[in-house]
Amino acid sequence: MRAKAGLSKAQLCAAAGVHPTTYTRAERSGFCRASTLRKLRHALAELQREQDMEMRMGDRVAPLYRMVFAMLAVEAGLCPETALALEPRQNRHRDPNWAAAAQVRRQALYLVVTLLDVPGAVAADAVGVSKQAVSKALSQVEDSRDDPATDALLARMEALARQEVAA
Repeated sequence: MRAKAGLSKAQLCAAAGVHPTTYTRAERSGFCRASTLRKLRHALAELQREQDMEMRMGDRVAPLYRMVFAMLAVEAGLCPETALALEPRQNRHRDPNWAAAAQVRRQALYLVVTLLDVPGAVAADAVGVSKQAVSKALSQVEDSRDDPATDALLARMEALARQEVAA
């Protein structure tokens, strides 16, 4: 069941509070205490619930991200469809359109993650970037909020996005 869920032994053991050696010994011998088995089953069920919730959340994150991205792109004077089509992994920093779209992408990620309290991994999957890219984007946007114009833009977009989520 653990393998089907895509979980490592270390993940399951950490969630269950069971030492990995105990798990390995039980796996080899086919015997373990009832309390250990109960802990493992409970942790597995909880981890599976979390995975299911993240998958359902991911289905809602991508459309919201695209909506926020489009609003920010319009504010930046970009065509949303064209900006969204620019591949994040190309790193074309000298291309002004790519650089502007990258800034919009960072801001959209920031708003989606902070508005919905979405885990970085879920946002990364929904947008098609790495977890590290999400983390870096959040840090960069947070630093840029020291600029009053950027802070005002993000506050305005946050209010608009909250209205859309509530509707």
